[in-house]
Amino acid sequence: MRASIIIVNWNGKHLLGECLDSVFAQSFEDFEVILVDNASTDGSAELVKENYPRVRIIQNSENAGFARANNLGAKAAGGDYLVLLNYDTAVEKGWLGALLAPMEQDPTIGCTSSKVIFYGKRDLINSAGTFFSFIGVSGSLGDAVPRTSFMHPFELFAPTGASFAVRRKLYAEIGGFDESYFMYDEDVDLGWRIWNAGFRVVFIPDSIAYHKYSPIQKPYKYYYILRNKFWTIWKNARARDLLWLLPLSFISSLSIALLFIPFLKFQNSLSAFRGIIDAFKHLPARSPPRGSEAMKRVLWLSGTIRVFGRKFKKHFLA
Repeated sequence: MRASIIIVNWNGKHLLGECLDSVFAQSFEDFEVILVDNASTDGSAELVKENYPRVRIIQNSENAGFARANNLGAKAAGGDYLVLLNYDTAVEKGWLGALLAPMEQDPTIGCTSSKVIFYGKRDLINSAGTFFSFIGVSGSLGDAVPRTSFMHPFELFAPTGASFAVRRKLYAEIGGFDESYFMYDEDVDLGWRIWNAGFRVVFIPDSIAYHKYSPIQKPYKYYYILRNKFWTIWKNARARDLLWLLPLSFISSLSIALLFIPFLKFQNSLSAFRGIIDAFKHLPARSPPRGSEAMKRVLWLSGTIRVFGRKFKKHFLA
């Protein structure tokens, strides 16, 4: 089997039907679908059992989080490639074939990432992969830019967690998602480790997924984003990069936490401060490589300035 599509679900009954219908309508047919249900209470698993008999279901007794749930799906997978897809998406007919073809043709590519479009605003991009800035900030590349942008493949720092493919053996060798993250920034950490392992991450513009993205930025999000960011840097950066990257990341994180205050987003600020504190209280073990191409994919000053305006509006003015 060529591909194992893993969909992690938590109370997504109202979204799963369209997602699965679009998956089973693919022109590329050599795949299996594994649904990992994180203890949903809305009848999601029952819906899938009754209407989609081809789907293998792993039912967790508790909400295991995004990272651990995907790892459970990966352990059960039999395909050469793992394809991780959000349950709140719908994909075009050629989505899967386009995502897998580059890895079939080029053994240096370890991971491919889709072009993700806003479901409700189909002229705008939600994500063209994930960037990592020299000041430690990461996020969706191409957030809310015209759909006609990013029309050619290019190398990414990391894939978008909403829709990407990775070689199954590579995923296992580097340990999959870090389960201590629970949620957020697992894709940045995974992408960095893929580069550190000697493989490339590539954006594939012809692999189209539509994402029912929620613009609401809940306070707890900033705890995980800032905590996990420091963990990612600490784990993966070479010593010579850590010397400048960690201080710049601390300054940018502190600035974010303080900047929420004049915008009266006090819960966001508190959550961000907690994330910074907990990051340093529980630093993970380091596992940096001797050499890596990852830092060549970092956004430097001009690239960071280009994305800053959109990120500022999204997180502080929304």
